[in-house]
Amino acid sequence: MERTPFLHDLIQRQAAWDRTYAALAATRPTAGTAELRRRLVVLSSRLWWHPFWTSRSGRPSAARARLRVQARAGGRHPDGGGRGGEDGPDDVGGAAYTDPRAPQDVAVTYTVEAVDTSGQRSGVSGAVDATRPVPGTAPKPSGLMARRDGNGVLVSWDGHSGDMGQSYRVYARDPDPYAWSFLAASSPRDGEVRVPGAGGLFYVVSVDGEGREPAPVYVGAY
Repeated sequence: MERTPFLHDLIQRQAAWDRTYAALAATRPTAGTAELRRRLVVLSSRLWWHPFWTSRSGRPSAARARLRVQARAGGRHPDGGGRGGEDGPDDVGGAAYTDPRAPQDVAVTYTVEAVDTSGQRSGVSGAVDATRPVPGTAPKPSGLMARRDGNGVLVSWDGHSGDMGQSYRVYARDPDPYAWSFLAASSPRDGEVRVPGAGGLFYVVSVDGEGREPAPVYVGAY
């Protein structure tokens, strides 16, 4: 069966749509969801009217379904060819990567290889081991909101004031679309972090006494 040669930017738009939809589904109905809904509408329009669809014949609905499958596989062809199988290499356009498939409490070995636009390879780097920790037990932050103003984005939440040892960490998807970047840490009495520059998708996690993080709470400001 012939594979649909999806453009890289089309795969990234579909992946961004999936992330935004997941963040919206995981967010309680607050003012912060308005930004996510607007972002979802913009991404839906860009996906639907992408020039790629006007250049192809056949069944566009089937091609769109294959695009969704490939985007959820991290850009890899789901049958294991092209851009790697389940345990094969991932293509990353940035200088950082977050592995969503890494098992918890198990060491995983990673290597990196640079590939230029003509397909020439640099050779594989030295190996490095990393272990995804077991989720923490601290309660999730509530009332998470993000809003843009003249100084950037203000991410705020309701801290758990009963536990003065509680702390929080804020991460952002931008500027690198392949990895979550740590932005700042905050104590309960703060409950907010200002992010200068452009907006994007953020998440906040509580940190327990052992430094472990539970599942994140997402919010967007675009």
